[in-house]
Amino acid sequence: MWGMGGLGKTTLAQLVYNEERVKQHFDLKIWVTGSLAQRLQQKLTGKKFLLVLDDVWDDCGDSWSKLKEMLRCGAKGSACSNYAMATTFVHQMGRLSEEDSCHLFQRLAFGMRRKEEWAHLEKIGESIVKKCGGVPLAIKALGNLMRLKDTEDQWMAVKESEMWDLREEASKILPALRLSYTNLSPHLKQCFAFCSIFPKDQVMRREELVALWMANGFICCRREMDLHITGIEIFNELVGRSFLQEVEDDGFGNITCKMHDLMHDLAQSIAVQECYNNEGHEESEVPRTVRHVEFGYSRLASPKEKLLNVHSLRTCLSVDYDWIQKRRGKSLNMYSSSPKHRALSLTEHVGKLPKSICDLKHLRYLDVSSPFWKTLPEGITSLQNLQTLYLRDCYELIQLPEGITSLQNLQTLDLRYCSSLIQLPQGMNHMKSLVYLDITGCDALRFSLMIHGECNDCYNKST
Repeated sequence: MWGMGGLGKTTLAQLVYNEERVKQHFDLKIWVTGSLAQRLQQKLTGKKFLLVLDDVWDDCGDSWSKLKEMLRCGAKGSACSNYAMATTFVHQMGRLSEEDSCHLFQRLAFGMRRKEEWAHLEKIGESIVKKCGGVPLAIKALGNLMRLKDTEDQWMAVKESEMWDLREEASKILPALRLSYTNLSPHLKQCFAFCSIFPKDQVMRREELVALWMANGFICCRREMDLHITGIEIFNELVGRSFLQEVEDDGFGNITCKMHDLMHDLAQSIAVQECYNNEGHEESEVPRTVRHVEFGYSRLASPKEKLLNVHSLRTCLSVDYDWIQKRRGKSLNMYSSSPKHRALSLTEHVGKLPKSICDLKHLRYLDVSSPFWKTLPEGITSLQNLQTLYLRDCYELIQLPEGITSLQNLQTLDLRYCSSLIQLPQGMNHMKSLVYLDITGCDALRFSLMIHGECNDCYNKST
């Protein structure tokens, strides 16, 4: 399938991919997002497979020839589908008709309201729909926006907005999406733009997003205890207005989402001076004003080296031990009195937990999930502003620091699959801010709690 962004190519492909008859027909199904992953051949050899290439834009004929040659290893009846700008087209996706566009818009903008309640807005709505050019993503964004507007003046303001006349980025960012963004409240704008820290097509965990928004002060509440609840409301609103999509719930409370490529382009254009991820930008200059970075899985050192002397950083995700030590040596003041560093996560291959982390007095979010360490430095209890602590998959962790109960601002403690942990420190029930404690997969600990009459995988005071 071929066509511009926002037409629903991914959505249509997902429907086919998840169709029961398709599942029964193929031995193996593979969904590849972005650049084609290496060494697929060993998985495909001798099997009848369905391979979907999601958003692969490589138009080099030689590359496609090599790919086709590699795919010959599959059994007869295998199929490959690509739906982006490629050299061979299977089906060109068209835009929605005017009638279908109006139907989709009205369903979103007016919902279950009686027609007499919105008849006076119908003509204005039709004009707005025409400006969307039959692109479903644009229509959804505007339909969800107009649902929040009741007066004729408000509708006319959208119809006659100068945003429709912007041509600078017309080929990349749809005016309808930018117009929808400008109508967000300030805290929603911050939370949305922050998502550009993650690469395109990244699956984002709701709880992680909310925790990072909290850590950076994007969520405002009178009571600290309400921050997480308000964060969930912000997440739901961004989903409801199509800024976040493909929401999935695994049935155990783990909710994930993704961002459409065009929405990601919009977020990047807004936060280009503050948010940075190294996907595709390894050799580009890093803005000196950058506050939030995510290193992903790149092994290239150049962006990491460039960021060593950036003093404005507040969020550092997927960093390694060597980088932290180098940064500490070049920027000692950051690890003492600087109020800027709010969120930090380490990559899984970190050999040991740097004690220098304990100097980050203003840290609010810390993810040190790794199977490598048996204990945590006692100094971690000096992080009195810490709100979120992730210790997932710390299989060798045998105990928590006794002083962890002094972290009176800690709201989330995730201990999933810390299978060697056998007990919790005394006094954890007195941690006034702790609302979420997850011990899924901590069998030894669960057995110990069972003896004492407490046996929940997840403890949530807010429920």
